[in-house]
Amino acid sequence: MYSTLGLNIDDEGIALVTIDLPDKPMNVLTPEFQNDLASVIERVREDAHIQGAILTSGKRAFFAGADLKWLSAMAFGPKPPLEEF
Repeated sequence: MYSTLGLNIDDEGIALVTIDLPDKPMNVLTPEFQNDLASVIERVREDAHIQGAILTSGKRAFFAGADLKWLSAMAFGPKPPLEEF
C-alpha cells in the first residue's frame, strides 16, 4: 500500500507506522515518503477505529535528513549534460 511506510493497526486501534525506505541505507526525506506520510496521516485522522499512532523506524537511526540529490534537483533543476559546458 505504501512504498516507504508500514502501517499496522492493532485491535485496540493503535496504529504502528514504521518508516523504512527500502532502497536507502537510512530513512531520508523523499517525494515518495512525503506522499506516503500525508496519506497515513489522513487515514489516521479519518478512521474512527484508530485511537492513536506510534511513529517508529525500521532502520537503526530514526531519520537522517533529506535526499540531497532530490533537494538539489528541486533547487537548481536537473544538471545539463557535460557537452553543454
